[in-house]
Order: sequence, then C-alpha cells, then structure tokens
Amino acid sequence: MLSFRQATMEDADLLFIWRNDPVTRLGSHSDAEFDFESHLSWLKSSLASQTRDLLIVEENGLPVGTLRIDYPAVGVAALSWTVAPEARGRGVGKRMVRLAVEMIPASCIIRAEVKVENTASIKVAEAAGLGLIGQEQGCTMRNRLYLPISRFILSLTLYSRWRQGERSFQMRDFSRNRHSRSNSIHFL
Repeated sequence: MLSFRQATMEDADLLFIWRNDPVTRLGSHSDAEFDFESHLSWLKSSLASQTRDLLIVEENGLPVGTLRIDYPAVGVAALSWTVAPEARGRGVGKRMVRLAVEMIPASCIIRAEVKVENTASIKVAEAAGLGLIGQEQGCTMRNRLYLPISRFILSLTLYSRWRQGERSFQMRDFSRNRHSRSNSIHFL
C-alpha cells in the first residue's frame, strides 16, 4: 500500500541521497551532482513555497520515492518524481504518479517534462495517462489527455476532502468494483 506525506527537513539526507543517485541524475534536467548546502537551501525553499507540494511516498511505512507537484499557474500542476534506487523495478513509479494524477482535480491541466532517453519515466507517465503532446530541448512534453467522468468525480472528491483536512483515503471507497486491488492515499 502506498501513502504520501509532506516532506520535512528531517528528510534532507534521504532526498539528498536519492537526488545524487547516478540513475536519478541521468533522468533529471540537470545531471550535475548537488552539494549538501545547495540541497538544504533548495529543500527549505521548496517546503516554504506556496506553489509546491513536496511529498515522500511510502510503501508499508518505508520511503520508496518522492513526488513534487508545482503549481506554476492557476489550474496547472507540473509533476516530477523520483523512485528510490532500492524500489526501482517494482511498479512504484507507475502507482504513485497514477495516484497523484487521480487526486488532482480534472479541471487542472497536468504536465510533466520527461527526458527523451528516460524510458522508465516515459512508461510511468504513459501509465498515469500523461500523453505525449510535443518534444522540446531533449524532453518529451506530456499532459493529461483524457479523464473519464468517473475519474473527474473521483478527483474532485479527493481534492475537496484533502482541502478540508482529511489526510487518508482508501481508493476502494471510490471504486465501482469492490474486489479491485485497494490503494490508499494518506496525507500526514
């Protein structure tokens, strides 16, 4: 079961290790290794930002990734994600990005920029319904292309409940098929 929680300064070391992982750097816009002081400055700024959510993704209580949602304009959400090196190859990226896309209101444009050579993240984006809309400077530009009405209602419901302070959802609560695999979203 995946859960999301807001990142804190206590996550600085973990996020630093994940950010400087060689595979992560290859998939990032900047493949340079960051020094710890620059990382701390970025993290403080990110946590204080009113236009960014920085989430730690956990599976059964263990950190397995991070998801960043930037809001560059009203009605626009830009996604960025990292899967922990030890969690790669288990479908974590697909599940966490899909859950994030389902949580964001359907009226919101969701964007992601993925480097052309980052095939793992391209597969994650496609599995989450982020289709290719173009290519620019070595990155594929992706948007949420289609959202069925049931997902529209689900995303509005989750967003509304989250805004009202609820921090834990069982995805099966919203599923027409009660026997489907359950996913949880927890905001701590």
